[in-house]
Amino acid sequence: MKRKFNMDNEQGKQRAKLQVKYHYGKPLPRHGSPRDRGSADAYYGRQPRPHYFVGKTRQSLEINEDGMSDEEINEYYKGFDEEDSRKDWGEE
Repeated sequence: MKRKFNMDNEQGKQRAKLQVKYHYGKPLPRHGSPRDRGSADAYYGRQPRPHYFVGKTRQSLEINEDGMSDEEINEYYKGFDEEDSRKDWGEE
């Protein structure tokens, strides 16, 4: 997939690092971060579509795969692959 702009690995790593917050010393993905969005997509049974939000989910600018660094895309898939819970829609 062709990207709209090039970003070297160091820039991507820095942006991905800013997406993590800590709770009692344990790293947690920021709400709206690539890893958070990947986890949410898996939880709700959606197909993978790398993206994230700059700020609050659905209330800020959404960055799609063509605007993401390789590191951010990897974080998205890490969240998607590691999510082992699924939404119970109440159907049998």
